[in-house]
Amino acid sequence: MKTIAVINLKGGVAKTTTAANMATLLGTKYKKNVLLIDNDPQGNASQFFDCYRKDEKCGAAKILDRERPGIFADVAAGVDLINANMTLLEADNELRTSEDRQDNRFAEYMEKAASIYDYCIIDNPPAILMCTINALCAADEVIIPVRLDNWSIDGVEVITEQIETLKALNSNLKIAGILLTDYKKSIENEAAEE
Repeated sequence: MKTIAVINLKGGVAKTTTAANMATLLGTKYKKNVLLIDNDPQGNASQFFDCYRKDEKCGAAKILDRERPGIFADVAAGVDLINANMTLLEADNELRTSEDRQDNRFAEYMEKAASIYDYCIIDNPPAILMCTINALCAADEVIIPVRLDNWSIDGVEVITEQIETLKALNSNLKIAGILLTDYKKSIENEAAEE
């Protein structure tokens, strides 16, 4: 199973849109079995696929707690989803105080899921949390969506440094590419800048 983490430390650069579309494209057009993990406490990918459950412990939090996550099957053709919500922050904070190894929870889960899925796409928050570190330690590749503005380019520099640091824990981790997500100025963007 190839695992791809989608991340930038800047919000609003289309991380969730990239992850959701990549998963859907792999499932529908290429007939792959895809696991999409919403690893952002905001739960936008979960909301996109109508799998957001505000008052339940989310699947991503269960992975951090070494519990079996609930999986929403066939949210798109060939795509299953593990959801997220704010309970992920609680699990993240608890993990920080754990005396056990903290960076390997996603990797442990991926070993179990590897025989079922061809791809795992992980949508990450715009922050280096324990859940983010877990995703990067489980990933083979990273895609960094960016808009062509200074703030998102600064985010690329910081996340690139973090990825280099995390290679001590995951020597297979590499940057697959930087994806430009907003390259054409629209009339609305030009008016907003004035």
